[in-house]
Formats: sequence, C-alpha cells, structure tokens
Amino acid sequence: MSATTEQRGQPAARPRPQLWRPAGVVFLVVSLAALAAGAFPELFLPPHLTAGLNPPPALGVLLAAQAAFLLIFWPLLAGLRQGRPWASHAAATVGEYLLWLAVSAPLYLVAAWLADATAADVVRGVLYLSAVAAGAWGLTSWVHAERPVMTPAAVLLALLAAAGAPVACYLLIELTDAAQSVAWLRHAAPLTCAFTNAAPRVETWHPQPLWAWGLWPAVGLLAACAALLGRSHAESPP
Repeated sequence: MSATTEQRGQPAARPRPQLWRPAGVVFLVVSLAALAAGAFPELFLPPHLTAGLNPPPALGVLLAAQAAFLLIFWPLLAGLRQGRPWASHAAATVGEYLLWLAVSAPLYLVAAWLADATAADVVRGVLYLSAVAAGAWGLTSWVHAERPVMTPAAVLLALLAAAGAPVACYLLIELTDAAQSVAWLRHAAPLTCAFTNAAPRVETWHPQPLWAWGLWPAVGLLAACAALLGRSHAESPP
C-alpha cells in the first residue's frame, strides 16, 4: 500500500491554533501610534489642552489605546474564528493576549521613560489592562454562543464601553461642570480609567479604585456564563 493511500486512511489532523495572527500586527501598529501620540501630544491636541501635559502622558495613552483595541476588535475577530470549540478558542485568546503583552514590553519601557513613570506605574497600568481584557474575552464568547442576536449585542456593548462612556464623561464635565459627580463614570470607562491608572509616581502598585479593577473581570464572567447558557439553549432539542 502506498504512503498516499495510508495518509488518506488516516483522519486529518487539526491545525494548531496560531497565536500570532495579522491582528497582532494591527495591535502593534495601534500601540506604536498611541505611543507616538502620547509622546508628542502637541501634534494632535490644541495648545490649551497640552499646556499642563509635562511630562507627556505616553504610558496612559498607550494603555488606553490598547484597552480600546481589545474591547472593540476582539469581539469582531471572534466572528472570523468561528468553527473552533469554545474551550479551544478561550485558550487561544488568552495565549494571544499574553503574547501581545510580551511584544508590548519594550513599548511600556519607552512610554514609562517618556512619562517619568516607575515600574509600579507600569505594573498598575498592565494589571488594569488585563482586567479589561477579561471583560473583552467574555464578550468574545457571545460571538461563539451560536445565537445571532448575541454577536451584534457584544459589538454594541464594546462600542458603548470603549467610545460612548468616555465621550459621555467628557460632555458631562464640559457642559455641566460635574467633575466630582461623574467620577464613577470616569472610573467605569475603560479608556479613562486605564489612562488615570498609568499616571506617574503614584504610591500604590494596584489599580484604583479597586471596584473599577474588579468591574471588567466580573463583566467577562457574567458574559461567559450568559454565552454558555445561550449555547446550551441553542443545542437543546425543541
């Protein structure tokens, strides 16, 4: 029997999931652009907004941009990777995120140097970013729930959290001068909270406030549980 016949008789092996995909290149490009924007804010913002930015907020802008990328693009990317078992997808997503963190390490060092930040500031910012990643991972599980309504719902929630909440916070502060009363929204919004937790020379190494740190892992857990319930309901016989 020829080798070709033997190979045809064997079941085709599943391709191993690749952790470094084109999305990783886009993540790196977005991170580099955010680092440049944070290092030279005067090129993108009017003078009255950059007057007090000394040192430049390179670390905060970098982490805020990465948080936005995770929230918005991870659910979209999950839609392109359907057909894989949910557990395999979850493991691949975690491995992909850890790889992205490793690739971003040199950028964190450069951003910390530009922003006059310490190692504790970097750790605090990355810990909050990981909390946001947990929430984004939960939203990606909605795409794999095999229920059509959950995919647009995940994308809509991600857009509201990544873009809607910071815009609402800014408008409330500018139009109503309610900086103190909307502090909870500033902490709940991932972009603004990631930016503030990367502030240089803060004494604590863990994100503040603690409830904002635990908010997005809780969102991710609830979203994953809802996705599992949706899958079981879809698979149950009528």
